[in-house]
Amino acid sequence: MSSLRALRQLSSISRTVSLRGKHSPPLHLLAATGRALPSTTLRAFSVSTPTRSATPASTALLEKLKEELDYEVKAASDSGEQLPEVLSAFLSEGVWKLEDVPGNDEVLLFGKYENETIRVMFSIADLQTVDESPENEMEEEEEEPETPTELRVRVTFSKSNAPGAMTADFYCSNGVLQPANVSYYADSETGTGLTMDADFTRRLLYNGPVFETLDAGLQEQFDAFFRERGIDEALGVFIPEYAQWKEQREYIAWLEGVHKFVGA
Repeated sequence: MSSLRALRQLSSISRTVSLRGKHSPPLHLLAATGRALPSTTLRAFSVSTPTRSATPASTALLEKLKEELDYEVKAASDSGEQLPEVLSAFLSEGVWKLEDVPGNDEVLLFGKYENETIRVMFSIADLQTVDESPENEMEEEEEEPETPTELRVRVTFSKSNAPGAMTADFYCSNGVLQPANVSYYADSETGTGLTMDADFTRRLLYNGPVFETLDAGLQEQFDAFFRERGIDEALGVFIPEYAQWKEQREYIAWLEGVHKFVGA
């Protein structure tokens, strides 16, 4: 259930190699169920009258939730209810199969290369950021460009004719997938399992060296290996774009759920 939690260890490592100087929110991987891409048509939202037991605070909260929900639904409708064309075009190439469960913050992509199965995992939770100095927000907006979103991505490779598995962890930003480390697991289930037991076992094992400490020639060969399997700029562009699109839909669903619960 939490296969990406091992990526938390990269926070401290990344400071050493100057990959990133901030902490990202923890990931809680939920196993894919194999459902097809969910329909993204926005539902018409109606608000029921608060019950007689509603308090002034709950009534005010309901009104604010309704206001926010109306705004987000309109914004989503204006930008298009269906999957954006650039994302649809990427998936229509047939290189990757998307598995996205409504309500989950994790997204999975599956690909094939010869006798290899490739699984890509990322989380929309990495889109959440906290302003370090709110009092200077307006000044910073005027003087500095927006900091690009950085997502953590884990790619798992397994083979049908051989035991074991290999994983590669990346930081994805501005369309670039920057390798952080490469791990090897002698046991296939340990390397690919999405259970808590498999995750716990992985955290006890050696995760491999920091990628940037490898010999330059070895780094180049790994890069060529990844590109050959579709781990390239096109995937680096798709991941943050899809994460932004999904996060908007999940936020609307969250607003609907909270409004319904508070108003019950």
